[in-house]
Formats: sequence, structure tokens, C-alpha cells
Amino acid sequence: MPTTAELTEQYVMKHPSIKDCLVKGIINYSSLSRIIAKELSVEKKTSKEAILMAVIRLKDKLKKESTNEEEIINLMKNNELEFKNKVFTIIAEKTALPKIVDVEQEIRKEGDPIYIIEGTKSFTVISSIKHLGKLKNVLKNQIIRINENLALVTIKSDRDIEKIKGVMATMCTTLYEHDINIVDLMSCWTDTIFLINEQDLQKLMEAMQY
Repeated sequence: MPTTAELTEQYVMKHPSIKDCLVKGIINYSSLSRIIAKELSVEKKTSKEAILMAVIRLKDKLKKESTNEEEIINLMKNNELEFKNKVFTIIAEKTALPKIVDVEQEIRKEGDPIYIIEGTKSFTVISSIKHLGKLKNVLKNQIIRINENLALVTIKSDRDIEKIKGVMATMCTTLYEHDINIVDLMSCWTDTIFLINEQDLQKLMEAMQY
């Protein structure tokens, strides 16, 4: 059975916003301890005191581990952004994947982007809206879902991105904090590609200013 300290740490680690505030020392330990005690249904005074001590010890532990925040910010400051609007996704049954080979080649010949993400039971095609009709005709009743009015955002980072822990987490957290939903995401070495709703594009441009 987990100890009070272990339960406290598990709670904090499941709440990134609390973890960040704890690391930065901008949270009241007693208030946090009371919240955790309530969430864990802890009534005994000694257990509540144990939670408080666990919070204080955890803060010191996390502070030692969180040494790369400055590296992440410096990397993000040098990011370059590219975006393309009028993008769609089609999610289809995996058995239909061979059907789109010819369409894929046709789209590439026209110089338009096309991305294919293969899952265990389905696959997703991402491309410009002008190609939606031809893909619908090919996939027909094997289409699971179509998403339109999307924007494809490519964030180009320095090659150090592969060495710095927490960059992807920072990007995703930044979008979450600016109320931007990530429809899909991909990465290829220094390129991180987000698929978002077109209406959120301006918010993303502002959110990524470091």
C-alpha cells in the first residue's frame, strides 16, 4: 500500500500546473496540503502533517530536477513558424490504405503537402482541402471521420531539440494554456507539426512568442 508521501507525490505529478507552481515556490504549502488531504479523503491530523512534509520535500526534489527550463525557453525563442490554412483530415479504416497510393502520388506531383499517419486500426490523411473530393471518392464507405477548416503549423527548431528534455511538453502546455485544441501532431527531427482549428491560428502565433 502506498505511503502518504507516495500518494502526495502521485497527486502533484498528475497536476502539471501545481507541479510548476511548486517548483517556482509560488504556492502555499499548507493550502496545497489541505487540498490534497481533501482529495485523498485524509482525516487524521498526523496524516495531514505527513502530507505537508511530503509537499515540502517534493518541492526540493523537483527543483533539483527542473534545471533545463532556461534551455527550453532559449530554444523556443529561436523557433521559426510556418503555417498553411484550408487543410483537412480524413480518418479511414486501415484496410483502405492501399487505395490512396495513386492519389498520394498525384498530390505530391502537384507540389501540395500530404501526410499519412498509420495507426493500428486506422490511418489519417492530412492535405489541402482541394484534394478532399478525390480522397472521398476513393475511400467512400471506409471513411470514419472528416475534419475540415484546419491549419497546419510547422515549428522549426534548432537541432538541439533532440537533446533537451521537456520541449514537446512545453509546446503542448503552452497551447493548452491558450485554449488551443491540438487536433493532431507529428514530428520529424527539428520540425514539430501541429494541426489546429483555423480559428485558433492567431492565438497560436501569439502563444509561441517567447
